[in-house]
Amino acid sequence: MFKNGRFAVFAAVTASALALALTGCGTGGISADEALSMARQKANIAADDILTYDITMIKNASENYFRVAFTAEDGYEYCYDISESDGSIINSSRDLADGESPAEAENPPAEETAAPEETSAPETDAPDTAAPETQAPATEAPAAAPDSGNTDSYIGEEAAKKAALDHAGVSESDVSMITAKLDRDDGIAVYDVDFYAAGYEYDYEINAVTGEIRSNEKEVDKNYTAPSDTPAAPKTEEYIGEAEAKKIALEHAGVKESDAQWMEVKLDRENRTVVYDVDFDAAGYEYDYEINATTGAVVKSQKEVDDDYRANASSNTNTAPAQTDYIGEAEAKRIAFEHAGINEDDAAWIEVKLDREDRTVVYEIDINAAGYEYDYEINAATGAVVKSQKEVDDDYIAGSQNTAQSDYIGEAEAKRIALEHAGIKESDARKLEAELDREHGRVVYDVSFDSGSYEYDYEIDAVTGTVIKADKERD
Repeated sequence: MFKNGRFAVFAAVTASALALALTGCGTGGISADEALSMARQKANIAADDILTYDITMIKNASENYFRVAFTAEDGYEYCYDISESDGSIINSSRDLADGESPAEAENPPAEETAAPEETSAPETDAPDTAAPETQAPATEAPAAAPDSGNTDSYIGEEAAKKAALDHAGVSESDVSMITAKLDRDDGIAVYDVDFYAAGYEYDYEINAVTGEIRSNEKEVDKNYTAPSDTPAAPKTEEYIGEAEAKKIALEHAGVKESDAQWMEVKLDRENRTVVYDVDFDAAGYEYDYEINATTGAVVKSQKEVDDDYRANASSNTNTAPAQTDYIGEAEAKRIAFEHAGINEDDAAWIEVKLDREDRTVVYEIDINAAGYEYDYEINAATGAVVKSQKEVDDDYIAGSQNTAQSDYIGEAEAKRIALEHAGIKESDARKLEAELDREHGRVVYDVSFDSGSYEYDYEIDAVTGTVIKADKERD
C-alpha cells in the first residue's frame, strides 16, 4: 500500500487506529480503512503518496465519526471528519506540513481537477457503503501560505510595522512598545503587529506576502496613565535590546550562553513596565527572568529544577541529580498512601509533581480522601518522608466526591474538549497544558493554551467532561 521504506511509518500508527482499520466500528457503518480511502480519494492523493496517517473514532450524542488525518508527499497535512453511518464528509481541512516546501504551494490544484488514483475501498468485511460524491459538498481548500521556512517572498517585520502604523495614523516615535511576529491564520502567513500609543492598544494582522491589512483592532489601554501624571513611556529606540537583556540574565544566573540548551527572549509588558522576558535551561534547571527594557534592571528572577532534564553522569554536587536516580511517581505515591494509612482507591483526588525544596529534589503529593486533605513531600532519591500534613477538607461534602481517578476522563480528553469548545486545532495551540485540580469540592482539569494573540483557560469536569469555565483574553 505504501512505497518502499514507508513500513516503519505505517507501523507507527496507533494500536487503536489499527484495531479500527481491521475490525471496523459499529454495525452497518463504514470501517476505518474505508474512511481513510474516502479521505484519500477526496484529496486526490494516491495511496503510495501518504507518508503518515492517524484515524480516530470520535463518539458524541448526535453522531459518531472518524477523524482521518494524514500527511502526503505534496507537503500538506489533510484532516477529514467522516460520518461512520453513511460515509458523508462532515468537515475537511488542508494545511502546509511543518517544515515542508511543496512545489505547488503557490497554486495548489483544485481537488476536483484530478481523478483519484484508486476508486475502490480496500478489502474489508464491512459492506461497501462509500457515499456518493453528491452527499458531501466540495470544500475548496484555502490558498496555501508560502512555506514559513522560506521567507524570501515575505515583506519583512519592518515593512509590516510600517503598514500597521501608517494605517493607524501613528508615528513610530510616539509608540511606547511595538512587536511583530510571523504567524499563520487560516493557512495564510501573516505578521501579528501589536503596539501601544497615546493610551491605546493596537493589534494588526498583515499579510506576509502582499502587505494587505487582514484585521485591525484598537482599544483603550487600561494600564495607561496620562503624561501629565507620569513621565512619557520610553520609545522603542531607548530599549536595551534583546542581546543585552540576554547578557544581563545570564550574568545574573552565573551561566555561560554556551551552556544554555534553550533560550527565548521576547518583549512584554508587566504592570505598565516594558520588560524583556528571558527564559532558558541550563544544567538541569529552568531560569525565568524579567529585565527592565529601558534600565536593564532585573525585575524578576526565578530558578527551578527542570523536570524534563536528563543530566549526564557527574560528580558535581551542584548539578541536579539525573531523573534515572529518582524513585518515580508510582513509588512516591505508594509511600505517601502507606504513611497516611489509606488506600489509593479511596482517594477522590491525587496530584504528584517533582519539585525542589531546600536544594533537595522531592515529590510533592496532594491527596483528598474521606473528608481530609493530605500533603506530602517525599525525597525523590531515597523515598524518605520529608513532610506530612493532614487537615480537614473544608470543601468536602459527604458522598459527593468519592469518584476514583480511574473514572476520570483523562488529560487527553480534557484537552480535546477544551480545544473543540474554543474552535482551535491542536496544531495551532501553543503551551497546551492540562492539570488535575479541585474547585469547590469538584475535581476538574485546568486546561490552558495560547493561540494567535489570545490566551485560553478552561475548567473541565473530570468525571463528566462538562465545560465549567471558559476564559479567552488577549495575550
